[in-house]
Amino acid sequence: MNCAYSALVGLVALSLSCSPKATAPTVALQPPARRQIDWPVAWTPDGGGFLFRRLVASKYGPPGLYLLGFGDSEPRYVMPATLLWPKTASFSPDRLRFVVSFGLELQIVDLETNTVTMPFYTPHGADYPAWLKDGRRIVYSRVSSFFQDPPESAGTHVFDLETKLDIPILYQGSPLGGFGTSVSPATGQIAFAHFGPQRYHVLLADPELSVISEIVPPPLPGAITNTQWEYDSRTGKHQVLFSLDPGGLTPSQRTYAADLLTHNVTLLPEVRPPFDRISPDGSSVLTTGVDPRDSSVVLFIQSIGNPLGQVSRQVTRWSPP
Repeated sequence: MNCAYSALVGLVALSLSCSPKATAPTVALQPPARRQIDWPVAWTPDGGGFLFRRLVASKYGPPGLYLLGFGDSEPRYVMPATLLWPKTASFSPDRLRFVVSFGLELQIVDLETNTVTMPFYTPHGADYPAWLKDGRRIVYSRVSSFFQDPPESAGTHVFDLETKLDIPILYQGSPLGGFGTSVSPATGQIAFAHFGPQRYHVLLADPELSVISEIVPPPLPGAITNTQWEYDSRTGKHQVLFSLDPGGLTPSQRTYAADLLTHNVTLLPEVRPPFDRISPDGSSVLTTGVDPRDSSVVLFIQSIGNPLGQVSRQVTRWSPP
């Protein structure tokens, strides 16, 4: 029995040693099927380009935040990025800088000097920054507070880049618990997703933050996750978009638009929350889709309200570094 086993082992070893070596060509690195490669972050104010997060290394460069103009051959690397940060960005009125929250700290990116600075620090965390139309102030939300701190240490604040003053925004005598803040590039009005005693509602402020009013009154059937703006100069249509999450076990978020003139609220099924970004004029949306070449999830621009039907075109793709 032992002799037969030894002979079998020797025969297998001889067979393996005589087997031909593999000569198949090396396959180029490809992302796994349906892997998320890119996330939308923000349009430029003129609608001529956009910021996006690339989560993996590619021929463009390392993982990071990139800026792509529609006349550019390749996107420009701006700063590091991760799966979580930055989620949104807001450009200065002169379009030479933008502000983001990275790890709950505000960072300002100067596109002329290629520098990133942190204007201040708060232990309460800073998120959802929005650059006001005066170019001097930034609105942001503090995300936490400590039991020994006064109430105004949390909520929505405004920081002055020139005077370095940081003050809370009050609504009906209390700190405004706003988040998902955005500023209209057309008028400078500010939209807040606010959580108060009557649950969620959408607030609207003038550029000086002197008058704050409701545009979508409470109670809303769910949580508001972000706000966006669209303004069509041809028709005068001016709307605040907000994403509503009713909760539950299945993804069911929807995007709605509130008209500033009529206050009518309509569903926008073309804008998928929470990451789709509508263009400043409301004609198209920056969204994600599957590249048919390799099944990676990259960016597409999809038309909205086109009488000839929806038109979608791919604007990013992945290639190995």
